[in-house]
Amino acid sequence: RTCTLDPIVLWDPDVGDIVTDGGPFTGGYVYGEGWIPISETLLGIPASCMFRISAGVGAGAFYFVEGPTFGGKILAGVSGEALCAVSVKGELRMAGVKQGDDINFSGQGSVAGKVGKCRFCLKYEKTIRATYKAGEWDIDL
Repeated sequence: RTCTLDPIVLWDPDVGDIVTDGGPFTGGYVYGEGWIPISETLLGIPASCMFRISAGVGAGAFYFVEGPTFGGKILAGVSGEALCAVSVKGELRMAGVKQGDDINFSGQGSVAGKVGKCRFCLKYEKTIRATYKAGEWDIDL
């Protein structure tokens, strides 16, 4: 019994989930992501646990000859901290392929927060699933 690993799944599982069928592929894929400390960059306040707001964005595109398949991946996120006692973070990652004239995306996101010093802190975390198909959004909480 042999086992083969699909390289795209190793590179990026989000994209691998929507484009692989276990066979070989030929093409290209590029993705970049960054987080910027907004509180420091725009407001001039040094980022620390006392006050920090950051925004994240990511974008990528791929093309595979098999199919042919065109698609992309996106990320949007925000995080913050205040008074070294409150923190929040939310992000949404989606990957999609072009089908006809539409690009349909699906993915998941999360929202998390914490109040207080852990051992005695209150935590919250929620995962959501999101799809964008034919110009319509569907979000499952």
